[in-house]
Amino acid sequence: MDFLKNPITQCVLLMAVLAVMLAVSYWGLRRFRDYIGQDQTLDADLLTNYRELHEQGIITDAEYRTIKSRLNARMQRESDRSGHAG
Repeated sequence: MDFLKNPITQCVLLMAVLAVMLAVSYWGLRRFRDYIGQDQTLDADLLTNYRELHEQGIITDAEYRTIKSRLNARMQRESDRSGHAG
C-alpha cells in the first residue's frame, strides 16, 4: 500500500474517479432528457386522443375546450422550461 502514498498515483486515481463520475453524470442527464421528451410526446398524444373523443361525440365541446386549454398550457410551460434550460 506504499504506492498509494505516491503523489502521481494519487493524481491518477483521482482522475480515474473523476472520469467515472463524469460518465455516470452524463448517462444520468441523457436518461433524464429522454424522460422529459417522452412526457412532451404524451401530452401531444393525449390532445389527439381527446380530439378524437370530441369528434365521436363522447365528450362535449366545453369539456374538450377545457382539456385542450389545460394541456396546451402545460405543454407551453414545459416548452418554456426547456427553452430556459437549453
